[in-house]
Amino acid sequence: MGKAANILARISDAVGLSYFQESFISLLKMHSLYNLGANLSGIFLSVFLFQAADKAGISSFLLVGLFYLFSFIFEAFCNFIAVSISGKVSTIWITRIALAFTTLGYIIMLVFPDEVSKYYIGIAFLLSIGNAFYWLPYHTYCVSYTNPLNRQKGMAIISMVGNVIVLITPLISGFILSRFTDFSGYIVIFTISALSFVGSVLTMKGMHAEPTGRKGNPLIDIVKNEYKLKVVHSMSLAHIFYGIRDGAYLYYLGILIFDLISSEMLLGVGVALRSALAVLAWIIMGRFLKPQKRIVWFFISLIGSFALAVIMLLSSNVVLVFSVYVLDMAFVCVCYNTLQYTAYELTDYLSKSGTDRKLDSIALRNTSLNIGRVLGLLLFFALNALLASVDTNFGKVLPLVALNGLSILAYFFAKRVFSGVEKR
Repeated sequence: MGKAANILARISDAVGLSYFQESFISLLKMHSLYNLGANLSGIFLSVFLFQAADKAGISSFLLVGLFYLFSFIFEAFCNFIAVSISGKVSTIWITRIALAFTTLGYIIMLVFPDEVSKYYIGIAFLLSIGNAFYWLPYHTYCVSYTNPLNRQKGMAIISMVGNVIVLITPLISGFILSRFTDFSGYIVIFTISALSFVGSVLTMKGMHAEPTGRKGNPLIDIVKNEYKLKVVHSMSLAHIFYGIRDGAYLYYLGILIFDLISSEMLLGVGVALRSALAVLAWIIMGRFLKPQKRIVWFFISLIGSFALAVIMLLSSNVVLVFSVYVLDMAFVCVCYNTLQYTAYELTDYLSKSGTDRKLDSIALRNTSLNIGRVLGLLLFFALNALLASVDTNFGKVLPLVALNGLSILAYFFAKRVFSGVEKR
């Protein structure tokens, strides 16, 4: 037992866990189990919906797109509700509610797989409650259980562990789906996911959070009283413009690859390779990325994503498109890291007055990101309708190039956040 404890202690020191308190370790456990459940099912959720629509004789691309459109709309609305009840309900209970609704959404798909194409809006609503109620507390935990000195290391540890899980889960999911026929493979996956969410709830004992006690809605407060501040509206607009790209990619890129290769197993391999690259990216960021260089790498990543979309536009070669799909993940990691920090820096900036402002800035971040995703999908649908007669790779990929181009504007607003925070 002594040797085992000594080995665990060395591993803990090596990855940097010894720098953090028990609450952070509990957060890491909770989020890891959440990642396991969400990624086992979420990776192939688009494909599951795609096949369910096809089986029901409905336009597959349209149904999946509408599912994500409603999901982003509902998530923005549910984020408003989550932050509204935070004055009386602790974030721990908000997280538990999130995991309960997410589990319920997957159970419904588990029990009624043949009816998903009819009730996809209801399922989108349940999963959106889960997403909104999970991510609002998650980001407040990240700020609460770290400090400006160890936050980059903490985010790197959580992201590395998360991406190791994402690296493994698509291979597991792909193997399960290859061994079962029809929807039975998805039933096995959804069952494991539901159990993982239950396990996530059980790991929250070491986490501490109380209701804020604040009256009113922090999201309304920050929009009404401080949105005029440059750092506040710039953080919001940075997420909106990046969300324009993000929403379409979450919806479209996976099923575009699946449509090309028609293999869930190969799609799983692609997701695993993306995750392996993400692990490497987070290791590099955690070790070498200096705060003052973060905005520079954000710009490089936005340009890199745009360049990869142009490459897909110029060629429909399966190997090339598959490679672009994998390589894009490195740029996504840098973008998410930078955008997270705009919200975290804003939290510290607003809290200097003596009032805890985590929920205000995190709620504004999440809502803005989902507003951008909704706008991006609407624009994506409009461009697809205009290019409907162009039955080529050009017509399929040009909307992604356009949305990537718009997302570059996020850089200018993120830069204003960091410069504004530094001046105070």
